[in-house]
Amino acid sequence: MVCDESDGTKGYSSNKEAPFISVLDTHNKELIGKVSMPYGSEELAISPKGNRVYIPSPCLLGDYKEEQPTLSIINTETDKIIKTKSFSDLITPVHVTNDGKVLVGHTRFQNKNGERTRSMFSPAPGYVSILDGESLNMLGTIEVDLLPITMRSSTDGTVGYVSNLRSGTISVLDLVNYKNVHTIEVDPGDRNADPSVNQGAHGIAYIER
Repeated sequence: MVCDESDGTKGYSSNKEAPFISVLDTHNKELIGKVSMPYGSEELAISPKGNRVYIPSPCLLGDYKEEQPTLSIINTETDKIIKTKSFSDLITPVHVTNDGKVLVGHTRFQNKNGERTRSMFSPAPGYVSILDGESLNMLGTIEVDLLPITMRSSTDGTVGYVSNLRSGTISVLDLVNYKNVHTIEVDPGDRNADPSVNQGAHGIAYIER
């Protein structure tokens, strides 16, 4: 969930398999609207000015993985979708830096016998697309580890952090030169064990020191 940072009275929540984004009145604690998202959604993000919300679809779970991966932009004044951008690989997290860059994390799948497995337990290395927040033009891409699931960035927007669920790692990204500069092992687990029991690396918080 994210809140409109202009006054914090309006929030937006993605709902995984549910076919809509919830629009919330955080002051009165009530649902005030829905934005159609037929194939579900993953972690969304809001622009620094609070005027745009960026939503990835489809949901990574359920029966929607074969749908076209799409990033949608909602205008927070009208709660309408004003722009979309399609991708070839599924989008898991989205994050917006303080200087307005949009980070889009992508999950790839392994190919077996000429076909993609579409299994969350055997993904291929993912990558991050860096977009201009207004035009959605591509600024660069950076390779990361298996199943990027959460992203955060430094206050000045120059460093990105990506948790990779199946690798159990954090990728540290240079968002100026668009490079993967470091990998932090968090919970790599036993790759020979049942993959469903390894949590890996999931949520992240960034605290300025």
